[in-house]
Amino acid sequence: MPPEGTSQPSNRTIQDLPRSKTKTSSLLLAMSVIFLVLLAVTAASVYSLQQNRIDKLQSQVNSLNTQQSQESNKLAGSIQSGKFQAVFVNVPGSTGGQVYFGHLSFVDSSDYKLTDIYYLSSSGSSLVKLGNEPHKPQDAMFIPKTSVIFWENLKDANQFSGQLK
Repeated sequence: MPPEGTSQPSNRTIQDLPRSKTKTSSLLLAMSVIFLVLLAVTAASVYSLQQNRIDKLQSQVNSLNTQQSQESNKLAGSIQSGKFQAVFVNVPGSTGGQVYFGHLSFVDSSDYKLTDIYYLSSSGSSLVKLGNEPHKPQDAMFIPKTSVIFWENLKDANQFSGQLK
């Protein structure tokens, strides 16, 4: 018997100590591997969910683009080529905007092109052909669709039909 106050000797031998440390190390390694596998599975699930959301959003954007293109095609069909159109443009800082007369066409989903351009004189009683201004602009105007208040096809017989050529 050991003297009082001392502990009993362990049943382990010195040879058993490395095995115990090896078991602990193996257990820690196994737990680390399991943690990393769970982390990878969770990351893959989150990535998959995000990819599904991105795919849905892309599908919605494509659908909206298709719808916008179809609407533009409908409007393009309503422009009567060979006839003049009146285009009412919102001019920043102006109360009434500006009206231009010319041949309207679509450039793309965001812009119109107006050629053979006329605008009202300051008196409003006659038309002025674009191009004689001091800065000598070419006879083509690109107008953002967001700036167009509305446009309309003109009849052949109108107040300015003799001036539109």
